[in-house]
Amino acid sequence: MTQRFTQDEARHLVDELMPHILERIVASPTYWGDRERVHLGRDVSLVNTLFNTVSGHIFISDHAFFGHNVCVLTGTHSIDQYDSARQTAVPEQGRDI
Repeated sequence: MTQRFTQDEARHLVDELMPHILERIVASPTYWGDRERVHLGRDVSLVNTLFNTVSGHIFISDHAFFGHNVCVLTGTHSIDQYDSARQTAVPEQGRDI
């Protein structure tokens, strides 16, 4: 059975949940690639951070702070390839940060 809410009940529910949802989104980094390749130090602050680990490991030292929407990208593509080959010619390692 589907729970039905009045418009006021739904608005109240959204008002109650939205700060928690936004905090979760902002505080949780996004990973593109193997998240085991991200090595975070102590007391690191991440604000909606994207980590791309396709081509290497990422090492973040203690007490680092990342502002809004920072992207840390190990991935790259070959400038010697063209068309769809450029999209798949990605090194698996060697671009550590």
